[in-house]
Amino acid sequence: MDTINRLLRYVRAGGALLFADNTADYNEWRERRRVNPLGALVDSAGQGMVTRKEGKGRLVYIPAIIPARTRGTGLRGSEENPEIFASSGQRSQRFAASEWSLPQNHQEICRAIVDNLPQVASISTGAPLSTVMELLNRAGSRETIVHFVNFDRKNRLLPFKVDLKKQFGGKVESVTYLSPEFDDPRRLDFSEKSGRVSFAAPDTRLYAMIVGRYQS
Repeated sequence: MDTINRLLRYVRAGGALLFADNTADYNEWRERRRVNPLGALVDSAGQGMVTRKEGKGRLVYIPAIIPARTRGTGLRGSEENPEIFASSGQRSQRFAASEWSLPQNHQEICRAIVDNLPQVASISTGAPLSTVMELLNRAGSRETIVHFVNFDRKNRLLPFKVDLKKQFGGKVESVTYLSPEFDDPRRLDFSEKSGRVSFAAPDTRLYAMIVGRYQS
C-alpha cells in the first residue's frame, strides 16, 4: 500500500490522478487485492467516467481503455526512419507509423487529462499524431525551447498552430524557428494574450526547434 499512499498524498496536496479499468487490482507482488484501494474511493458502478475531489486534488476514473477496431490510424510511414538512425546511431524498433493506433475512447481520455490538470496545459498544438513534442525552459537565458520531431517520413509537417503558456514573467521578445533544412534561423510572428503566446509553426520535414525569448 506504500505506492497507493504516496499517490493519495500527491492528490490530497493538489494533484490529479487518472486511472482506468483494473488499475490497482494487484499489489506490488502481483497478488490480487481483496478490495481495490482506488476503486473504493470512487463510485465506479456506473458506465461513464467518474471525477471526484480528494483533498485539494482530484481522482478521475475511466471504466475502460477501449482497443481500436482496426490496426493502424491511416498514418503513412515506414518500418524504420534512416534519418533518425543516422542522427542517433541507434536503430529504431520496427514499428511503422502506419501501425500506430489509438483506443476508441482516446478523445475522452485526452479530455479527462486536460480538464483535470491542476493548471491549464502548458502547450497545445495542431500537430498531427505522428509528431512528438518536448518543452523545456532555460532560466539563465529566459528562453522556452520547444522541439518537434516528425515520425511520418513520407509526409512533411504542414504549418500548425501552437499555443504556449508563458513560462517567465515579462513580455516575449522573439519567437525563432530553427531546422536542419535551413542555414539561418527564421523569426516567427506571434501574439500575446492572457498569459499565453500563439504562433504558427512552419512546414517541417523531420525536425524543428522553436525558441521563445523573453525580455530581461
